[in-house]
Amino acid sequence: LEDLRGQVVLVRWWTETCPFCASSAPALRAIHDQYSPQGLTVIGVYHPKADRDGPLDIARVERAVEARELDFPITIDWDWRNGVLADWWLTGPERPATSVTFLLDKSGVIQFVHPGMEYHEADEFVGEMVGGSEVHAMCAADMVGIRSQIERLLAE
Repeated sequence: LEDLRGQVVLVRWWTETCPFCASSAPALRAIHDQYSPQGLTVIGVYHPKADRDGPLDIARVERAVEARELDFPITIDWDWRNGVLADWWLTGPERPATSVTFLLDKSGVIQFVHPGMEYHEADEFVGEMVGGSEVHAMCAADMVGIRSQIERLLAE
């Protein structure tokens, strides 16, 4: 991240077995496509859950990246329970998810946190997942909020 000073950075933790991560992938692609020319850097951080998914297989991660068409940098938080995700998110109060998104300003300071689960455009996934349309209305509202925060940080 030190090399990214001067840029607004969106960091999203994900894993290939998370349905919320999968449903947010189109939104991440759209954010990357729209805002990277303006100075946003999107980074996906894969966090392996060996207790659930078995040992980490890089080829499996590569297949997930390809299937989700993620064309921005992807890194791996190998020891997420004790690594960066733990430092940034898991220490402290109980957290609803590990599929968290952070927005860092041009100085590298976290300015916004989406606490996890999913977000997407208003017309995507409505009624397809548990919770129905009101849950997805929240996802769409979250997407509007994320875009608003990105635009605010890019303008600074």
